[in-house]
Amino acid sequence: MFPNNNQILLYYKTIDMRKGINGLSILIADEIAMNPSDGCIFLFYNKTYDKLKCIYWDRNGFCLFYKFLTKDRFKIPKMLSSRTISHEQLRWLFDGYSMVWILIKYLVLRL
Repeated sequence: MFPNNNQILLYYKTIDMRKGINGLSILIADEIAMNPSDGCIFLFYNKTYDKLKCIYWDRNGFCLFYKFLTKDRFKIPKMLSSRTISHEQLRWLFDGYSMVWILIKYLVLRL
């Protein structure tokens, strides 16, 4: 779905999902102080946690991915030590799993 070598950044605040590519690009440049076309995948969510938007630069233009849940909520951790997530964690998020719960289980199994 997404390029595998791109860094994924989870935005730390909820956003208005009416924002499109231009609005999200301005938000990335102004609030995150990053270039929206630098190759990172930027992930945004709304306050009810039922919508996700991803924006990234792909060779010659922006790609916008939008997912809306009708019966469930995305399980986005309130407190992450880093706002960078892995491609595996992004897949967990899209599949409806709690990233925190899976990470705890992973750490317990490694002991």
